Amino acid sequence: MHKEENDNVKIEENEMDLDDNKRFLGYYEKLREGIRKKLNKVEKKLGKKGVDIILLAPDLFILLTRLIRDVRVDMKKKITLGAVIAYWILPADLLPEVIVGPVGYLDDILITLYVLDALFTDTDLEVLLDNWPGDPEVMKNINLYAQKVKNLLRAVGGNLEEKATQLADSILKGGRKEE
Repeated sequence: MHKEENDNVKIEENEMDLDDNKRFLGYYEKLREGIRKKLNKVEKKLGKKGVDIILLAPDLFILLTRLIRDVRVDMKKKITLGAVIAYWILPADLLPEVIVGPVGYLDDILITLYVLDALFTDTDLEVLLDNWPGDPEVMKNINLYAQKVKNLLRAVGGNLEEKATQLADSILKGGRKEE
């Protein structure tokens, strides 16, 4: 390609990114506002920290959807991210939002943080920050939250983390066992 053609391709890609970002921003704002409204009913019970944690849900979901489209993230990680996105979307999960309200996002948040822990070790922080829709300072703390979730899984269930890893590997291999 000539340099001029290369520039035109970049411009077209940037225009597509702007359209996608507007669409995601609209969805993000709608999701955040919906969660915020539901939290108003239970804010006193959850406290400020609880509300802040649940308000991470829209940021984490948008982060997942952006990372899956980022060329700097390898395909194996994208498959894992896709599985996590599916978990967010499917109505049947450990804490269904339909039944327990905004508290139902906690399992989605914990699973996302668990997966992000692996991403932090294999992916440049700049990639994560570029895709983070919220406050960059919060993103820097997400790594600490992700490590805490991993440690919690180790402490709670002994081999719960190992079982979660085996399940994730099984999903990635399409349910086939290695021989």
